[in-house]
Amino acid sequence: VVLDLVRPKVEETSKLMKHVRVRHVPGKARQNVMGTIPEAVWTEMVANINEVALAFNGVEMDGYKVAAYVPVPNSILEDASDVALASEIIDALGRAIGLALDKAILYGTGTRMPQGIVTRLAQTSKPSDYPANAPEWVDLHTSNILKVDSTAEPITFWSALAVAAGNTFTRYSRGRQFWAMNSKTYAKLRAKLIAFNYEGGLVAQFPGTMPVIDGDIDVLEFIPDGDIIGGYGDLYLLALRAGMTIESSREVQFIQDNTVFKGKERADGMPVIPGAFVAININNAAVTTVMDFAADTANDARLTALAVGIVSGLAATGINQMAKHRDERKDRGNQQPAGREGGNQLQRPERAQWRRSDMADGRRSASADCHGYAGQRSARLYGLGNKVKKQGGKRR
Repeated sequence: VVLDLVRPKVEETSKLMKHVRVRHVPGKARQNVMGTIPEAVWTEMVANINEVALAFNGVEMDGYKVAAYVPVPNSILEDASDVALASEIIDALGRAIGLALDKAILYGTGTRMPQGIVTRLAQTSKPSDYPANAPEWVDLHTSNILKVDSTAEPITFWSALAVAAGNTFTRYSRGRQFWAMNSKTYAKLRAKLIAFNYEGGLVAQFPGTMPVIDGDIDVLEFIPDGDIIGGYGDLYLLALRAGMTIESSREVQFIQDNTVFKGKERADGMPVIPGAFVAININNAAVTTVMDFAADTANDARLTALAVGIVSGLAATGINQMAKHRDERKDRGNQQPAGREGGNQLQRPERAQWRRSDMADGRRSASADCHGYAGQRSARLYGLGNKVKKQGGKRR
């Protein structure tokens, strides 16, 4: 029952899903794109039929997750009606995911999310990972990103806007266009059409429809002031995976005495025919081509890289210090004593002293301790034996 409520809510709160081409696929999918329709050839009734070229290209769709969770105190759940509270939670999760989908359709980076319309139009060179079988890449950053001066007279303004919007010309679609903007831009367009007849009645009205150009208007407040983005929505492909799911759990925040509600959607998308879209600024300013998205703080790659870098640095430092001490011990072991008598008396105690030096630096080991003690005792006994020999073999 909850799932049935979520899907309509997402489609309701996502204002652009109704305009784009939505396809439900189980996994990584390939969308075939047919080339432009060739013209058939007129000939005699009994003549041979001419062959025409009909090319097919393909674009691949992957899958990325857009999700959010909401912790709700159990006290609220215990006091409130289950149906009413579930409706509120579904509304919140649906709006959150719908907002993220709309923003990705227009401004998605293409990295761990769909590629947005404006992002594709702003490309100045062919990406290195552009699919070989995809339609030919075309530079659109000058022809389809435009600006118009809204301070001009209404007739001049609407004429310029109509010409700019005409750059969505395409042979791939004859569907209805859509135009997305914020409420301030929408109000400015309405102001440009205010006119009254001799009776004082308002002549021009366009509730939800773009005048002169035609097409549905959708208000999205995250779009910057003055920017209008639109075109033939059916030429944007949005691939959905298993669909929206919503789940709840009491265990994840058991100590906080909360129940967590989680909603997620898996999708990918891109403008299949990017030339069918335009981005226009009516304030005679540059179109905003980069949009901020909610930070992925739960999976911040920079924190992971920082942790790995610290561990790697510590490991490298430890390895270098171990190699240094190994070389020092090797050099000391290669030194030869100057004479048998003096060398024998100093050889082992001096070796023990190097070991004790290692211990003082914090590199003490049981082996070094034992060898140092044994070396000192052996040296003392050896010296005592020499002393007895010098005195005629009598020990005192």
